Amino acid sequence: MGEVAFGAALSALTAIADPEVPGSAGSVPLTVTTTDADGHPSVTTIEVADPTAAVVAATAIATDATDDGGAVLAVEPQHTMTTQTTATDPARGSQWALNQLDFEDVWDTTNGGGLCVAVLDTGAETTHPDLAGNVAATWDATGQGVNDDHGHGTHVAGVIAATANNGVGIAGAAPGVKLMIGKVLTNEGTGTDAWTASGIIWAVDNGASVINLSLGATCPESNPTGCASAAMQTAVDYAQSHDVVVVAAAGNNGDPNSPPSNPAYNHWSWPAAFSWPIAVASTNAAMNRSSFSTQASYVDVAAPGSSIYSTYLDGGYAWSSGTSMATPHVTALVALLRAAHPSESASQITARVTSTATDLGSAGRDNGYGWGLIDPGAALAA
Repeated sequence: MGEVAFGAALSALTAIADPEVPGSAGSVPLTVTTTDADGHPSVTTIEVADPTAAVVAATAIATDATDDGGAVLAVEPQHTMTTQTTATDPARGSQWALNQLDFEDVWDTTNGGGLCVAVLDTGAETTHPDLAGNVAATWDATGQGVNDDHGHGTHVAGVIAATANNGVGIAGAAPGVKLMIGKVLTNEGTGTDAWTASGIIWAVDNGASVINLSLGATCPESNPTGCASAAMQTAVDYAQSHDVVVVAAAGNNGDPNSPPSNPAYNHWSWPAAFSWPIAVASTNAAMNRSSFSTQASYVDVAAPGSSIYSTYLDGGYAWSSGTSMATPHVTALVALLRAAHPSESASQITARVTSTATDLGSAGRDNGYGWGLIDPGAALAA
């Protein structure tokens, strides 16, 4: 057995024996992250019944990768990803976030036309009257098909790209963009970091300019890197290397009293806590931090996330709250900026978002609001 294959086998044994990982030895799915000779990453899941089988599978993947000139980056246990919603018009008047932010004024310059935005979530109801015709590509990691039987992904997609001025329902904040729908969470609202990582790679490879991640895996602040898997880091790094902006929900663990004695209070949420994504906190109609919004050093900006009205299942509409709902407002802004300033890099676009935000909370950047509430008009003009 070669050195790389032996390392993969040892990592597999270590991962399934990790006492911090839910499940018993041999019952925990493992993630193997590799690259090919050209540096293109791939994330593979090992589903086996016992440690011996895990070693054999990890060794085989490692051997195939290295024989073809690639490399093995990590063999690790999977982490569970969940939606970042706490959950609660047909009418534009119900969209208080569009009243508060000047998205519609930006449409005089661009509505995002020509841009592809990837929404990695519970899928989407692609036949919804406010979304039909706006979906450019779909991909499913769950085996359930891309259709959304949960509602979360459909809601997020509508905040970004619901068709404007069509006499139906609501208006998305960037209604000219095309959506790439990647289903990385099941109809129950859960998934794995391996699915999300693979979804990021799919989105980058297929032309996304910005990726929306209204999801996260949470770990205690005492051990914040416990959910920072190599698979997710590799995928985020891949997006960065291809100049793709990633926008991620900061998390919904900001209220120590909800539920009572919240054991997850201010747990860090990944991938938002990585340095590349724009991490988004949530505000309410009074421009105060939503009680549920996680406060952390990685928070970059804030956006409306309390009681947001958007597209939902069966061609309907619903209210929902969470940093999940704040995140697509920032994604929409990034899409508008990339369409208006096509020569600017992802880092330059991100700087427009953060440097023009309206300061809230403590002066300067703080853990509740980041640099403050996004300002579409100011970001466009900066």
